[in-house]
Amino acid sequence: MNAGERAARERVEAVYAAVDRLTPDDLRLTTMPVRDKAVREGLVAGLERAAVRAGRGELLGEARAWLRQAIGARTLARYRPEAGVWGVSAGGLVQDRVEVLLALEDTVSVAATEDLLDPREAAALADPGRGLLGLAPLTTHGSEPEPPPAGTWEPSAADWAAAVDDGPAAVDVDEPMSGGRAIQRMFFWVAGGFGAVTLLALGAITAQPVVGILGACAAITLAWAFATYRPARRR
Repeated sequence: MNAGERAARERVEAVYAAVDRLTPDDLRLTTMPVRDKAVREGLVAGLERAAVRAGRGELLGEARAWLRQAIGARTLARYRPEAGVWGVSAGGLVQDRVEVLLALEDTVSVAATEDLLDPREAAALADPGRGLLGLAPLTTHGSEPEPPPAGTWEPSAADWAAAVDDGPAAVDVDEPMSGGRAIQRMFFWVAGGFGAVTLLALGAITAQPVVGILGACAAITLAWAFATYRPARRR
């Protein structure tokens, strides 16, 4: 056994250990994003060709067979203490179970062939399953950082420096928010008008029209005071 295959077997064993920590509920109830089928099949085909060329086809087959047997036994059969029998477990969508199985199979497949693959392709295949297993994602040495999504922007170092140099004068703390005062004025005028009408009606009902008129004037005055109030600007 050469050094490359020995390292591959160690990686496969590490994936096995992580799979052993999964519970039946982890496998039944976990949801996975659906990957592009054509892209995945192309990556898997390339992985299999690389394994055959390097003489690791047998290791790849063994790793996949063990994983399928372990996952199948853990997913389909589960002891239910409340029933006292072995039964088929329910829960989760079939599509999610298939995606989980494929993701884990791709992870163990990459473990057997990681050193033979392009780092980006290895990460694309293995990382969904590695995330489920709690393993760190594969690194892509020498790859360029992904460009930010269209429509997003982050301040540069020069932008931050300019903002710091501007100091407190960059923002007028006394300047009201756009649209805020207009909404407040409308609220106070509506409230004052409603209060005035209500007080006039109460004055008429109670046969005290003077009290109603005085109350309506007070409501209008208060509404005017609040609607036109502006804090004194600090110097």
